[in-house]
Amino acid sequence: MENSRRDFLRKSSFLALAGLGAQFFSSGIAKAAGSLSPEEASAVSEFTLPPLPYAYDALEPHIDKMTMEIHHTKHHQAYVNNLNKAAKEAGLEVSLEDLVKNASKYSVAIRNNGGGHWNHSFSGKL
Repeated sequence: MENSRRDFLRKSSFLALAGLGAQFFSSGIAKAAGSLSPEEASAVSEFTLPPLPYAYDALEPHIDKMTMEIHHTKHHQAYVNNLNKAAKEAGLEVSLEDLVKNASKYSVAIRNNGGGHWNHSFSGKL
């Protein structure tokens, strides 16, 4: 099944909005923070890509397996890699939760990559 870039963007946007909407409507960002594992919430200095709680093909036929695999292992992993690089350069040791709570204190690279990692981590737990 060949998908166009437009289909990919539409499906990715839908998934992101659905995940964010459900998370905020269910009880807000506090619940999202609580949905992270203790390891994710308290990890310092080295951020890691959490496994998805479902198979890559679980959303078919709406989002195909390859799209999900690429999104998780390349897109989300890029946020993690870039966050680790920026945190190391800044000598930063903070949990992801604290980083998001105090985002305005950090550089653009840390804010953007930390936010991307946070959004992907908690929305994958729906």
